[in-house]
Amino acid sequence: MVRKLLIVLLLLNIFDGGATYYGLQFHMIEEVNPLMKALYEKSPLLFLSFKLGVSFLLLFFIKKNLKLKSVLLKVVSATAVCGYSMVTILHIYWIFYYIN
Repeated sequence: MVRKLLIVLLLLNIFDGGATYYGLQFHMIEEVNPLMKALYEKSPLLFLSFKLGVSFLLLFFIKKNLKLKSVLLKVVSATAVCGYSMVTILHIYWIFYYIN
């Protein structure tokens, strides 16, 4: 179960990074996460590198096929997937808003 959650989280993180970068570059959105906002303001490349680093970390855990059975890890992963799912819905909304 945790492995599937991490795969979903990996995909959502990649989409979030790309959509956020695009939206920020073209001044369509504002970053509300203080850490990511600071990274982007310092350097958009730093922002993308951080998002990519998180993705590689998730991929590492998925590929290593570790025995990820901790209840805490399941709860944290499920919570992160829920949060990123809501962010993804917001991204899809503004993308369609600007397309139309």
